[in-house]
Amino acid sequence: MWVLMSLAVIAVLAAAAPVRAAGQPDAKALAEIGADWAACQAVMKDNPQAWLGWRRSFFNGYGDDFSFWDNRASATGSRSVLSIAAYFDGIGRFATYCYRQDGSLAYIVTAMLSPNIVDGPNRDAAVSREGKVHVAPDGSVLKISGALLAKGERHPLDSKEWQLARPCEPLPLYRNLVEVEKAYVAEMGDIYGKKPAFKPEQLDWCAKAVFDPS
Repeated sequence: MWVLMSLAVIAVLAAAAPVRAAGQPDAKALAEIGADWAACQAVMKDNPQAWLGWRRSFFNGYGDDFSFWDNRASATGSRSVLSIAAYFDGIGRFATYCYRQDGSLAYIVTAMLSPNIVDGPNRDAAVSREGKVHVAPDGSVLKISGALLAKGERHPLDSKEWQLARPCEPLPLYRNLVEVEKAYVAEMGDIYGKKPAFKPEQLDWCAKAVFDPS
């Protein structure tokens, strides 16, 4: 069930591709990121099972996913993608990372699903906290946007009417495919059975996000 929910979240967020020309920093760079994201979506759609990693259940609604579409050796110029998820206390947290052909991070889309905890007529209704991060080839963050999605409408992250059961949490920032590989090996081990520790940088995206009404 959680795997299907993860794929559904990716599909919903994919429908809102990044790139809006008006009022955005470096419109050309954002357009290029949009093209990269479209290519990353195609990787997941065309090869849904061609990932390396794990999808684990710890029972009672707890589990995690790490799905890495590693296309560094591809002769067709395919992008590489990392999709991670965590499930706990009836809540799902998801993030998908899109990488350029050179292995640099281009785009992150993230979401957390939870019942609404604000008292009133919408108590316990489903709400999603969504975020988008655009990253330049040099690793600098061009734009961070976010919104709460509930009943088909978008609300600011600090909405008084809608709030999730857990606060917004920083995202692990895997800046390139080398860091993705390090995260995999830290959990699964290398060819020698060793698990060298690796902790990625954390991005406090909610603190920097601008409201995305689209």
